[in-house]
Amino acid sequence: MIVMAEESRTEKRLDELNAKVDQGFARVDQGFERVDRDIREVRGEIREVHSRFDSLHRTMILGFTGMTASIVSAILVVQL
Repeated sequence: MIVMAEESRTEKRLDELNAKVDQGFARVDQGFERVDRDIREVRGEIREVHSRFDSLHRTMILGFTGMTASIVSAILVVQL
């Protein structure tokens, strides 16, 4: 009878521990979901910044090309 009572008590304690472990893993899963969401948000922002740098790069190339053409034209006009 005493052995059965101890086994019952042990089973109850194991069930409680199992429930606590399940709750802990549920919190960890929620934390990872939040981190995943934040990472997706940051990736979107990085893509936006990347596209802005691409636009800036194109603008700089066009500007420098235009300036170079203007300088070459001015040199040719002065020499003629």
